[in-house]
Amino acid sequence: MEVKCPYCGRDAELVTGDDIYTTNAFNHLYFWMCGPCAAYVGTHAGKKHKPMGTLAKADLRVLRRKAHAVFDSTWRETNISRSKMCDRMSALMELPIGKCHIGMFNEEQCFKVIEYFGG
Repeated sequence: MEVKCPYCGRDAELVTGDDIYTTNAFNHLYFWMCGPCAAYVGTHAGKKHKPMGTLAKADLRVLRRKAHAVFDSTWRETNISRSKMCDRMSALMELPIGKCHIGMFNEEQCFKVIEYFGG
């Protein structure tokens, strides 16, 4: 599988959590990483190292976590199903449902999710 860094265009390298984190909590997980850009993304377990989105630098990773947190808490705390909330996010972002994943979002898109779902 070929994964490119969106910042520099280099091929990303498949690494383990040992290469990124100082704790052992993530050493069993795999990530795609661009060392020169300090950008990385996790992989789906059991899916032949399929990336969970696009590589991201630290600031974007923080925003994606915040966007996920407000989105997840919104659907968990309402009577609206996760799939219906995904439909709402898809409409908000003007993206087809198959392309509407927070792990693929840029900074502006993350701010939009945080503002809309974070109230």
